[in-house]
Amino acid sequence: MANSEWRKIASLVLALVFLPAASTAVADGITVVENKANYSYAQQVTFTLRATSDAEITQVCLFFRATGNERAASVNVPTEPAR
Repeated sequence: MANSEWRKIASLVLALVFLPAASTAVADGITVVENKANYSYAQQVTFTLRATSDAEITQVCLFFRATGNERAASVNVPTEPAR
């Protein structure tokens, strides 16, 4: 595996380690039950998030950044309102 491939995977793993703590801190009352990403080299990354809240969760945004890029991107994830 090339050095740049290892950097991408390492960056993704580090992001996943720190993301749950950041999500909980930013959104009081929301509990992140599961937060993971499955990476299939040179094909796709599948993100999984399970969260609960006393209030209705109406919007989910995914923020991501590729290794070597300075700017992060975000997408709104289609979701049905739930708790």
